[in-house]
Amino acid sequence: MTKARDFIKPGENILAIFTKGMHFELSVGNTGVTGEWDVDPSHARSVDRILVYHQNNETSTNDLNWHDFAEAGANPIRYLP
Repeated sequence: MTKARDFIKPGENILAIFTKGMHFELSVGNTGVTGEWDVDPSHARSVDRILVYHQNNETSTNDLNWHDFAEAGANPIRYLP
């Protein structure tokens, strides 16, 4: 099973965000927006990369859920070293 930690490079800090996609827009160059999120400024300053977990029940082909992927509870924001 793939976990968010599998995408972390050595020495990297990531911010994983869960979204159902209501405000999710992906642009050229793998940039985009996914709404407004309350993040801890002290953690956000140390983030090297953002990982977006986009849940799309209509086209999902796996059993991976946010809780297992991020090793987290219900909070849609997860900081990982």
